[in-house]
Amino acid sequence: MISICIPVFNIEVLPLVESLRSIKNGDNDLEIIIGDDASDEKYKKLNEGLHSLSDIRYYEREKNTGRSAIRNFLATKANNNFLLFIDADSAVVDDEFLQLYKEEIKSSKVICGGTIYGDKPMDDELMLRYVYGINREVRSIEERTKFPYRSFSAQNFCIEKELFLSQPFDEQIKSYGHEDTLLGLSLKKKGVKIKHIENPLIHTGLEPAYTFISKTNTGLENLIILVQRRPDLKEMAEEVRVLNMYFKMQKLGMRSVFALFFRSFKKKLLKNLSSSSPSLFYFDLYKLGYLCDRAKELKM
Repeated sequence: MISICIPVFNIEVLPLVESLRSIKNGDNDLEIIIGDDASDEKYKKLNEGLHSLSDIRYYEREKNTGRSAIRNFLATKANNNFLLFIDADSAVVDDEFLQLYKEEIKSSKVICGGTIYGDKPMDDELMLRYVYGINREVRSIEERTKFPYRSFSAQNFCIEKELFLSQPFDEQIKSYGHEDTLLGLSLKKKGVKIKHIENPLIHTGLEPAYTFISKTNTGLENLIILVQRRPDLKEMAEEVRVLNMYFKMQKLGMRSVFALFFRSFKKKLLKNLSSSSPSLFYFDLYKLGYLCDRAKELKM
């Protein structure tokens, strides 16, 4: 019925797997497939216990292929007709988590369960990721339903296997950022409805501000490359807030001015974002400034 697909890269995934095995409770309609995308030996050792679990399938790839390709690989290994993608930096909240998806796939082809966060971190370095998460990623069921494609996330979603294989993740996106945006847009173009339900996972992967900012930069460059490569994807602006603002700046002839502002105030923005009280307004300015600055160099 459902194949649970968990891509892994440089993270310990055993706690998540054990919790899923516990609530799976021998259900033969569910299978767990894990794909390690050439993690460092340190993490392979942390996860080596997976090899001894007879009720899961664990694949270790020799070469890193990227976030999209590892998910597509897992889909090809699945035996069941629905795929439940779960990010490795997640934790189960409800013992009915899998049962809820089993019920929903009877009437829907794509279902998103949502994301929540745990307690506020004590470490100031983790505050930006936490503040961003609880304000931008945690959305009410009403908001997610109102904007179903904008709220699409690859962290916790279930999709019909046949549908997914007809339009898998874009494997040219190897690093962090926007592979799920692109899949959501593809579903929107095909008129495939996304059903949002209250079935969240806790996002446990809080990163230091400098790591999150670096990954954000990578995501923004992915965005530039996507728009360059496929001009039809300018409609992504409807779903991606920073891209919408970028095109408005460009239309007003303000892109170069804002890029200059960014270069002048970048250090001050980064200082705030690395503090114990990061401002999401400043984070938005940083992202827009970075996009304006890099877009000139990358000729978008």
